[in-house]
Amino acid sequence: MAWKIVLIAMAFAMPYLARIPRSFTRGADWFWSYLPSPGAFLFFGAFNLIGLAPLAVLGFVSASKGTDTAFLATALVHMAATFLIHQGYDLAADAQAAIGLVVFPLLVFAITAATALVAFFAERAIRG
Repeated sequence: MAWKIVLIAMAFAMPYLARIPRSFTRGADWFWSYLPSPGAFLFFGAFNLIGLAPLAVLGFVSASKGTDTAFLATALVHMAATFLIHQGYDLAADAQAAIGLVVFPLLVFAITAATALVAFFAERAIRG
């Protein structure tokens, strides 16, 4: 169960971790644009929790149903989708660019929920 909590924590940090590779070419301002203040971190973190909801629910369900493979697959898809969305998103490109920080968690929620449903029922069907 502890490894599931670690994966959920990694998934929560993924928008910030996704900024690190491009920080080497674009500078530290690229990374810190997602963390301008503690208040912004809390605001952005609250929206990221929306995208984590299906993963957390599947974590609790898989604890009782024994569907750890479905949880792992969903966590990997969630982290990959979050990484791909956030790694190249330029907040300085447009005055309305910050709207993406509100919309992206909803997109990640849809991707994660669809993956969780497919993975959960596929694993249940395979195990019988």
